Amino acid sequence: MKKTIIHIIDSLARGGAETLLIRVLKELPDYTNIVVTLNESNHFENELVCDKYICLQQPSLLSLPVAVTKFRSLVKSIKPDIVHSHLPYANFVARLGTPKHIPLITTIHTSIGSDMDYKKKYIRLLDKQTYRYRDSKIIGVSEIALQDYFKILKLKPENASVIHTFVDHNLFTDTTDVTPKDKFLLVSVGALRPGKNFKYLIEAFKKLKNKKIELHIYGAGPLFKSLQKEISDAGVNIILKGEVKNIHECIRDYDLFVMPSLIEGFSVSVLEAMASNVPLLLSDIQSFREQCANTAVYFDLNNTDDFIYKINDLISDKEKLQRLTQDAYLRMKNNFTLGIHVSRIKSVYEEATEKKTIVHIIDNLGRGGAETMLVSMLEDLDKKYRIILVTLTGLSDFADSKVICHKRYTLNYQGISDISSAVLKLKKIISKHRPVIIRSQLFWSTIIGRMATPVSIPFIFSVHSKLSLDAFKYNQMAYWLERLTYRKRHTIITVSATVLKDYETHIGVKGKQYVLNNFADPLFFTQQYDFTKKDISELKIVAVGNLKEVKNYDFLLKVIGKVKNKIKITLDIIGEGQLRERLQAIILKNDLPVKLIGKKDNLHELLPDYNLYIMCSHYEGFGNGPVEAMAVGLPLILNDLDTMMEMSKGNALFFKKDNLESLEKLLCDLPLQKEKLNQLSEEGKIISREFYTKEKYLSKLLEVYSGEIEDIKKINSHKEIS
Repeated sequence: MKKTIIHIIDSLARGGAETLLIRVLKELPDYTNIVVTLNESNHFENELVCDKYICLQQPSLLSLPVAVTKFRSLVKSIKPDIVHSHLPYANFVARLGTPKHIPLITTIHTSIGSDMDYKKKYIRLLDKQTYRYRDSKIIGVSEIALQDYFKILKLKPENASVIHTFVDHNLFTDTTDVTPKDKFLLVSVGALRPGKNFKYLIEAFKKLKNKKIELHIYGAGPLFKSLQKEISDAGVNIILKGEVKNIHECIRDYDLFVMPSLIEGFSVSVLEAMASNVPLLLSDIQSFREQCANTAVYFDLNNTDDFIYKINDLISDKEKLQRLTQDAYLRMKNNFTLGIHVSRIKSVYEEATEKKTIVHIIDNLGRGGAETMLVSMLEDLDKKYRIILVTLTGLSDFADSKVICHKRYTLNYQGISDISSAVLKLKKIISKHRPVIIRSQLFWSTIIGRMATPVSIPFIFSVHSKLSLDAFKYNQMAYWLERLTYRKRHTIITVSATVLKDYETHIGVKGKQYVLNNFADPLFFTQQYDFTKKDISELKIVAVGNLKEVKNYDFLLKVIGKVKNKIKITLDIIGEGQLRERLQAIILKNDLPVKLIGKKDNLHELLPDYNLYIMCSHYEGFGNGPVEAMAVGLPLILNDLDTMMEMSKGNALFFKKDNLESLEKLLCDLPLQKEKLNQLSEEGKIISREFYTKEKYLSKLLEVYSGEIEDIKKINSHKEIS
């Protein structure tokens, strides 16, 4: 499957950066290429080869916020594998609009010291701040361009390299003889802007009026009229030829290429002259020296007499002209061809999209909230990373076809006496696969994961419940293991702010922290559920969760017993567990309208058969079941746990925790609250779509992963420097 790249650039006006992009695109058929511009200007027309061209119609810096919003929406829709930006405004938009989990590549096309945009303080500030906001791979078209970028903006050069600009030398293969001329013809190619310094040539040519030397300048720009006036007033042998599309056909007709630039990133027109076998006379600046070395002649920008002397010397020395021509051509062919450039760019793309390995550790794959979430994400994570799945035990309630990963291991952990062997096995797995991140879910997986993970690898652990009421309540050893193994370098992800607060209170958060609310499987959002069509004269209530003490089903059955003769009511409990026999005995003894349905794989299809969802747990970390019910459209009946308040955003009917009378009254009043229940149903759908989609969760999770990977890169980079 082709990887998708968004190439974003200010516009497609004919300039060096734009020409580079147009030519490279033709060499990337193995990718799906989406070209995005901020300005609708397009001088290339049919030369543009891409799968899709999109203009955001936001050409000015004042519209930057709108451009960022549009681009972010575009990225979200297209889901590219890479974003590659060119030129300042496009760089700003890309940095602010590209999620951290998508690799961002930024090309610096010129030395910013000479760029007119960078004379403005706010442009430098924007570049500096957006660079710090969003890490990216920086590519400079020359050493000087790269050095100036970091030096002038006072930034640390991280993840940066040089890929020189190129020339497509295949366009310059015409070997037909050039028609003899009665003049020595010079050519210069470049945008008519201050940085190109064409006024220097006008001054020099004032001293060459009596010579059979003529200069043709190809290019367009804001200085056209002023330069034309100066040329006319001075009466010099210079002709402004304007902009042409076939420069490769024109340039070979000249005897010498001249360029008086004050500063350059890496000149495409110089490369074109090299490819055309036209000798070079260039201003003595660092980038030209880098580009041409000893294959060109250089003149002093502060002395037009030096320029005149160098021209006369070259005109009189045909052998020198020939030698320079041959040397320049060979230098171009060995270093600056389209093929070489594309090969290096593809290597950057491949490196950026190469799947990195993440080890996920979880206790088992029994059908619980954490396990269901992980299995549901595996297919999506597999598109971005190579997932190594490690479980402590071999228990699994999921079909093998649903457990998508590169490799799967079981540590055969049975209890605390197996910790040492489990840690040793996990260390070997880590050593073999060399992951960039290790992520644990559930308590014992976290303890074993921490003990096995080297300091050099980021460790992320998830907490799915209030540990003070779960792992710590009946096991003091668990509390001390948590305290002793947790380090500042570890990153915590909790399923709710309530869980994070509990962890902070009892353990104390030392390192980075994130709250990532669980999500409802997309299947729950596809159900056609209209509460207005439900008959609530009979309450058809459903509860979902494993049959264990924490779910507080005994309390729920007592309430059902109290109301069964007051209202029409049925309760189905979907789930399995060790309390089945006891609960079934209570149901039979009290002749309750309750069914234990057992485990079900098609919960999304079953929920629409009910008109209410209930949960009475002693405690919860989040509440996956209620979120799934909201996604379908079922109104919620919940106890007043802080977790339930947070998860539902207050959109539920609440009763006092463990208060029989409170829940009894609430249920008896329900048949008269159709309008209220309908409101809860519709609002629940909105809340679940805004906060609890898989897409939102994955986006946040991938940003966490990308951030961890970038942070460890920086740490390692600083270690190497020191």
